[in-house]
Amino acid sequence: MRKFFRKGILFVFPLALAAACMVIMLIAQCFQLDNSLLRPGSAATFNDGWQLSSRLSTTPMEHISRSLTVERRALSLKNTLPELNCDHLSLCFLSNNEKVRVTVGSETVYTYGYNDKTLFGRYFGKVWCMVPLREDMSGKTISVELTALSGEITSGNYSFYLDDRETILITLLMNVWPILLNCIICVIAGIVLIVSGLLYLRAGSKTALARIYLGVFVLLSQVYVFSDATLTQFLIPNKAVSYFIVHSSLMLIPVPFALYLAELFPRWTRQYRFLSLFYCAYFALRLLLYVGGTIEIGQNVAFTLGLILLGICYAALLCLMDTSQQTNRIMLAGLLLFFLFAFGTVLLFLSVPSQENTLPFYTCALALGIDILMVFFYIVLLKSALNTANHALLYKHQAYTDALTQVRNRAAFNLAITELVPESHPRLTLFMVDLNNLKQVNDTLGHPAGDQLICTLAQCLVTAFGSVGDIYRYGGDEFVIVLADASLEEAQAARGRLDQLIREHREHGGHAISVAIGMASRLDSEYAQASATELLHLADTVMYQIKAEQKTVPASTQLARHMRLEQMDPTTGILSFAAFKSQVYEALTNIEVRLPCIINFDLNFFDGYNILFGWNAGNALLQKMTAMAMNLCGETGFCSHDYADSFWVFVDAPDLDTLGERITREARAFQQSLDECLLFPSFGVYCINERTLPVSDMCSRATSAKKQIKGHLDVLYNVYSTQEHQRRTHNMKMISYMQKALDSDEFIPYYQPKFTCDGRLAGAEALVRWPRTPGSPSSPAEFTALFEKSGLILSLDWYMLEKSCRFLRKYMDAGLRCVPISNNFSRLHIFEPDCLEHMLRLVDSYGVPHSLIEIELTETALVQDTQRIPALISALQAEGFSVSLDDFGSGVSSLGSLSNLSVNTIKIDRSLVKNQGAADTDNLILEFVVALCRRLNIQTLAEGVETRKQLDQLRRCSCDLVQGNYFSPPLSQQAFEQLLTDRQDELKNE
Repeated sequence: MRKFFRKGILFVFPLALAAACMVIMLIAQCFQLDNSLLRPGSAATFNDGWQLSSRLSTTPMEHISRSLTVERRALSLKNTLPELNCDHLSLCFLSNNEKVRVTVGSETVYTYGYNDKTLFGRYFGKVWCMVPLREDMSGKTISVELTALSGEITSGNYSFYLDDRETILITLLMNVWPILLNCIICVIAGIVLIVSGLLYLRAGSKTALARIYLGVFVLLSQVYVFSDATLTQFLIPNKAVSYFIVHSSLMLIPVPFALYLAELFPRWTRQYRFLSLFYCAYFALRLLLYVGGTIEIGQNVAFTLGLILLGICYAALLCLMDTSQQTNRIMLAGLLLFFLFAFGTVLLFLSVPSQENTLPFYTCALALGIDILMVFFYIVLLKSALNTANHALLYKHQAYTDALTQVRNRAAFNLAITELVPESHPRLTLFMVDLNNLKQVNDTLGHPAGDQLICTLAQCLVTAFGSVGDIYRYGGDEFVIVLADASLEEAQAARGRLDQLIREHREHGGHAISVAIGMASRLDSEYAQASATELLHLADTVMYQIKAEQKTVPASTQLARHMRLEQMDPTTGILSFAAFKSQVYEALTNIEVRLPCIINFDLNFFDGYNILFGWNAGNALLQKMTAMAMNLCGETGFCSHDYADSFWVFVDAPDLDTLGERITREARAFQQSLDECLLFPSFGVYCINERTLPVSDMCSRATSAKKQIKGHLDVLYNVYSTQEHQRRTHNMKMISYMQKALDSDEFIPYYQPKFTCDGRLAGAEALVRWPRTPGSPSSPAEFTALFEKSGLILSLDWYMLEKSCRFLRKYMDAGLRCVPISNNFSRLHIFEPDCLEHMLRLVDSYGVPHSLIEIELTETALVQDTQRIPALISALQAEGFSVSLDDFGSGVSSLGSLSNLSVNTIKIDRSLVKNQGAADTDNLILEFVVALCRRLNIQTLAEGVETRKQLDQLRRCSCDLVQGNYFSPPLSQQAFEQLLTDRQDELKNE
C-alpha cells in the first residue's frame, strides 16, 4: 500500500484526472425537466392541468411559460391529482424559493424553508422538492405555495415528475451522470494525493505539503461542483446545510490553491500566502455578516467568482514575471487555460436568465476547468520530483559506475553482494574474468592502448552477459559477472557468446584479447549454501588455476619460451604481477606457512629521479630495488615487478617484529647503495589472515597500508590492521547509505554565527550534521571526505544550499531582517557544466537575494584545476554572490591564491588564531595576512576564536569578522532563529 501511494500515484493520479476530463467533456444533461428531455423508461411526468393563482387572477399553465418569475410574496400552483395506484409515489419539482408548502385537500404534506435551518440561518437557494403522496389522495386538489421573503422574485422551472421516488432519483442522477462520475474520480484522486503527501511528509520530502494542498484543492473544488449540481441534498437531509456547503466551498477553494503555489514556487511564497489569507478573511467576513443576519450566504455569487478570477490573474502574472524555468511556463499555461474556463463560466452564470432556474452549463465548464488545472498542477509537481530524482540518480551513477568502462564499479559490487543470499538467489553464478595480456599491451603500445583494451573487454562482457546478469569492474584488469537467477544453460551460452565476440574482435584486426575465466555457482550441489563471498573466492581460484594452465602447457619449444617470457617481467627479470598473483595461490595451498605476508613497496618521488638522471639511471635504480625485493623474499618467498617502481613480495615470516627488522635492514642497505642521492621507500604489509579472499583483495590491502604512509618520509612501513579493514568496511557502508540518507532528508543544517570584533551579528555559515543516532549529531569530518571521494559531495552541497534558501525565505516571509549565509562548495562543482545555471535556478526559485548567499570554496577538494576556478568565481560574483576562500593558512592555501582568485573574503584558519600570543612571529604573521588582505580589498574572517585574548589580538590587527565558541558555537536552526529574532534591533540599525 505504501508503495502504491508513494510511487503508483505518479501514474494513477494523472490517468484519473485525464479520465475525469474526458467524462466531463461529454455533453452533460441539465435539470430542465420537460417532456422533450425525458428518455424512454425514465420517470413519468405530471405537467398538464396546472393553474397559476395569484391574489388577482388564475391563469392556466398552458398559456404561460413554465419558467416563472413573479414578484415577492405569494405564488400558488394548483391542480387535481390523477388516479394514484400505490403509496410510494412522489411529486418532484425544482424550486428556487425561500419557502415551499404543498397541501393536498386540506392536509399539508410537504414543507421546506420553515423548519430547515443551520446554526447560522435559513435555507435560501435551489432545491429539488420531493413531495410524498398516498393512494387515498387520488382526485384531490393539490396546491403548491411558493414564498420569497427576502428576495426580489420567486422563480423555478415547474415541470413535474410523478413517479416512484427511486425512479425519480435515478432519473435526476442520470441527467447529470458526467458531473457525478467526474466528482467521484476526482475525490478518489484527491484522497490518494493527500495520503501520499502525508507519507512523503513523514519521510521529510520537500513536495509533501504541495501534495497535501493540491489534494485539499481537489476535494474542495469537487464539493462545490457536487453541491452546485444540487446533488448534496440527496446526501444531507437538511437543505440549509447543503446550501451552506456549496457557497462555503466556493469561497474557500482559493485558499489551498494559493498555498499550493507557495510551496511550488518559493520565490513568490509571500505573495501567495497573502492571497490565501485574503480569501480566508473574505470567507470569515461573509460568515460573520451571515450569522448577524445582514446578508444571505449565497448573495453576490458573481462578486465571489470575480474575486477568484482576480486571484488567478495575479498568480498568472507572477508566473509571467519569471518564465525562465520550464515549470513556471507549464504552470502559466495551466493558469491561462483555467482562467479561460473560469471566465467563460462567469459569463454563462451572468448571461443565463435566473428565472430559468435550470442547472446551467457553467457547472460543467467549471468542472472541466478545474480538472485541466489539476492536470497542469500535477505535471509541475511531477516534474519537480523527477528533477530531484534525476539529480540523485546522476550522483548515484557517478558513485557506482566505473569512469573508464561505464560498467558498475567495485563499490557497487560490494553493495550488491550483501543481498545475494542463498534463500533469495539459489541459482547465483559468478564469473571472475582477468585480462592476461594487459601488461604486454601497456609496455609495447602504451597505457592508452591498455585502457582501450580494457574498454573493449568490458563491451564484450556487456554484450555477452548483459541480458542475463550484471558486469562489475572489480580491479584494474579484473571483472566480475553476477548471474543472480540464470540457469546453467544460460550461463554457458553467455560464456560461449563471449568467446565468439573475442574471436570476432581479433579477426577484425583489434588488439588480441586473452582472458582467464573462473566460474562458481550455487547450481553445483556442493556449493548450494555458499555465500557470495565464498563463490567469488572459488571463481577467483579457478581463474588463477586456468591462468597457470595457460602458461604451463607448451605445445612447442617456441610456445614454452613465449609462456616463460609472459611470466617474466622484461625490465627486472623477476615475476610479472599476473604470475605473482597466480603463485600466491599455489603458495597458500601447497606450502606450510607460518605468517604469510604480501608486501607492496615503491619509492617516493621516483618520477623526479627519472627526470633528473634519465631513464637509464631509472632502470639501474629498478635493478637495485629488484635486489632489495629478492632479499626480502627469504627462503620460500618470491617477488614481482608491476609497473614503474611498484614491487610485490610474498614472504613467510616468523613474526611481525622479525619482518619489520628485515624491511628496515634491507631499506638501509638500499639507501647506502645510492651513494649521494638519498631516496625513501614506503612499504605496505598485509598479513594474510583470510585465505578465502581473492588475491587481488589481498594485494589491495597491502597497497592501502602503503598509501597511508606515502609521503611520510619518517615512516618506513605500515601493516594493514583489522581496524583499517573495519574502517574501510564502515566507510563502504556509509557510502552505500549516503544517497538514501539524502533522499530521506536525514541531514540537518546547523548555523555557525559570524560576528564583528565588537560582537555584532554579521552572518552565519551553514554546517551539515548527520544525526544517525538520535540526539548525537555527527561531525561532518566523519563523512564529507567520503562524499568527496564518491562524488556525492555535489549532491550534499546542493542539498545544503537549498536548506539555506528555505531558511532565508521563511525568515523573510516573517518580515524580519536576515544576515548572509555562507555554504561550503567543493571544487568538484567546476566540472558541472551547468553549475552556475543550477545555482541561479535554485536560489531564484526561493526569491532569495543573491547578496544573502556566500559560497565557500573548500581547499580539501580532490581537484586542482586553477584555470576553471577563477572563471567560476568571476561568474558567481557577476551574479551578485559573494565568494570566500576557506582554511587560509592551513598549509594548503598560499599567498599566491589571493592574487589568482579574486575572492571577497578569506577565512583565516584556526591554526593561526590558536597560537596567538605564543610567539611574536605568530602575531606578525597574522598582522601581515590581515594587512595584505586589506590592501587587496578582501574581507578577513578568523575561525576558532575561543578566548578573550585571541579576540583582543584580532581586534588590534583590525580583522573584520570572527567566528568561534567565544561568541557562539554552531546552533540548530531553531536556536539560530531565536538569535536572529533577539538581534533584530541591532540589524535594523546597520
